[in-house]
Amino acid sequence: MAARRAGETALVTAAHLTTAGIGFHFFDYGDGSGWAPGCIGKHAEEACVQADMNHFVGLVTRLTCEFGVGRTEHFRERASRTTSSLV
Repeated sequence: MAARRAGETALVTAAHLTTAGIGFHFFDYGDGSGWAPGCIGKHAEEACVQADMNHFVGLVTRLTCEFGVGRTEHFRERASRTTSSLV
């Protein structure tokens, strides 16, 4: 039930962002089991959290390069510390 509601919410949000002309990145993880090696679809598994952070840092890195912010190393180090503390 909660997963279905979350999916519906994401689709409504995506529709509103598209209507407003705001770019976004939408990724349907499904049950999460196919997201990364080691993921079996349970919430907050180490392998899945690492894949999430790698994906997020990649997006932030791309955006900082596009907009010339240039603090990509800071984001990488912070992501590394965040996922290391989860172990």
